[in-house]
Amino acid sequence: MNKELFQAYFESAPDYVLQVDATGRILSINRTYRGLSVEDVIGSSVFDWVPEEFREQGKTALERVLRTAEPEVVEYWAINPDGEKRWHSAHFGAIRGGGGQRTAIAIVRDITPRIEAEEALKESERRYRSLFDECPIALWEVDASRVRAYLDQLRAGGIQDPGEYFRAHPEEAAQCIDLIQAVDANKAAVGLYEAVDKEAFLRDLRKILVDSPYDAIKEELMAITKGASLFEREALHQTFQGERKHVLCRFSVAPGYEKTFGRILVSVIDLTGHRRMQEELEKVERLESLGVLAGGIAHDFNNLLTAILANISMVRLYGGQKDDIAEMLTDAEKASLRAKRLTQQLLAFSRGGAPNKKTLSIERVIRETTDFALSGSRAHRTFFLPGDLWPVEADEGQIAQVVQNLVINADQAMPGGGTLAVSGQNVILGDRDLPLGKGGRYVKISFRDQGTGVADKHLPKIFDPFFTTKQKGSGLGLATSFSIVKNHGGHIQVDSQAGVGTTFHVYLPASDKTLDREESKDDERRATFGGKILLIDDEQMIRKSASAVLGRLGFEVESAKDGSEGIRLHEEAVKAERPFDAVIMDLTIPGGMSGEETLRELKRICPEVKVVVSSGYSNDSILSLYREYGFFDYQRTDYEID
Repeated sequence: MNKELFQAYFESAPDYVLQVDATGRILSINRTYRGLSVEDVIGSSVFDWVPEEFREQGKTALERVLRTAEPEVVEYWAINPDGEKRWHSAHFGAIRGGGGQRTAIAIVRDITPRIEAEEALKESERRYRSLFDECPIALWEVDASRVRAYLDQLRAGGIQDPGEYFRAHPEEAAQCIDLIQAVDANKAAVGLYEAVDKEAFLRDLRKILVDSPYDAIKEELMAITKGASLFEREALHQTFQGERKHVLCRFSVAPGYEKTFGRILVSVIDLTGHRRMQEELEKVERLESLGVLAGGIAHDFNNLLTAILANISMVRLYGGQKDDIAEMLTDAEKASLRAKRLTQQLLAFSRGGAPNKKTLSIERVIRETTDFALSGSRAHRTFFLPGDLWPVEADEGQIAQVVQNLVINADQAMPGGGTLAVSGQNVILGDRDLPLGKGGRYVKISFRDQGTGVADKHLPKIFDPFFTTKQKGSGLGLATSFSIVKNHGGHIQVDSQAGVGTTFHVYLPASDKTLDREESKDDERRATFGGKILLIDDEQMIRKSASAVLGRLGFEVESAKDGSEGIRLHEEAVKAERPFDAVIMDLTIPGGMSGEETLRELKRICPEVKVVVSSGYSNDSILSLYREYGFFDYQRTDYEID
């Protein structure tokens, strides 16, 4: 470069260009510097314009440049005359001057925008890293660039449908999994999958997969093949401890990596609790749908059985029959009672049959029912029921039925004998601790047997109506128990392991009330029967048989087929000054006036009338709250003869 050209470049360069000697003294400069003229700058030391913390670094760089003729770069900041902090880079290069002495050229450039951009990038990375690490959602990063390259090779080789190719070559899908490199993971991911630490999680990420290699990543492979930068799917994973989890995986390709897939952020949301809640809702819906059908059938069947049993009982009460006839009547009665118990199971999980709750000690109910259910059994029972168990508000008969069903199941699961451990504890649960449940105080009762256990494939179905693995089972025991507990505001769960045993956990809401006192009973006092009764029922057989039974007991009985007829008879009796001593009324008379409407009319005619509601099936809570509705008493038509 000739002298004139060099001088032109020197004077027009956009950066500061300085020539300095070995001591750093400025020999020349191409423009005014920091408000000073060229003459004022020449002769000063270049290091006078550099903060003290950078001076030693600058001197060392200058010495190396002059000694080796290799260029050096020094970055530093300085305060401008207006007080602003600016970053600069000084590029040193050696030139040979007159007499063979080397001097240095320093090109000084303002790099503040670059430094600020780098700092902003670092700050952004720090914020991202902080959010990534502390995010409560499980996150990890993977490098899928080798998978993308492999898929591109397949397409270049003529493979038009990678999905079909991988279905035919599942081992290739397994190789693709090995090509994916896990780069980073946050605390939530390590915790969700129960890994020892982040390193173990990244090293053995393949352990979370449950399905075959192709099924596990087929959708991801298709998304990468299509170049999708955002995709998601539900999957079944497992933790490092073997627990299965339903998860939603969302894959997001980082900006700038759309072609290589070198950085993919994977976020995972645990849907296990949501899936369980969904299954519980579906189970409840199935039960309610079947309950509508079962309740209607059971109601009509129950009426027929009531009439049959009443007539059989009347025949036996009259006496005088031959022995063979008496035996046949007894057999018929037993068969009818068995059929009637089946209808009660149907009614228990139907929409009717609201529990008649009272505050009671669950410990007493559990002990008495368990002892009774295991009478004559080869199974042993042990109780772990602390005396401070909270009372519950429950229908004692219905809860006893739940206990009996669970105990009988446990006994039948241990045909060779074993131990049934029944335990109870007070627990306080949050809203998310039970599917469809509310947080609060619960009494938890557990029934743990040593039986054969329940197969995994059967566990999701055991509370379904009519599902049974027993040759002579009705499939209603556990369905009934589930419905009863649900109607009490509780929940029932099962844990089982084949060959080890099964445990049922029953959660019942605790009561804040004190225990109800048992009404005193005078067994020595015998009631004197007599009086005038009005019977209202839509079933002719029930009217006929019940009238016969009541007449046999000494009552004068009139009957009506519906509420309107009953009101007419009641009004006529009052006008004749021969009112009925009591009215026994079926609550579920199809069509016509409802039970509540009939009651209001009866009370209007005679406020003192005693009305007893009688039903084996109810769509509402009248039976459990009969006094609040104005009834004198209630009677379920669970007609049985001892």
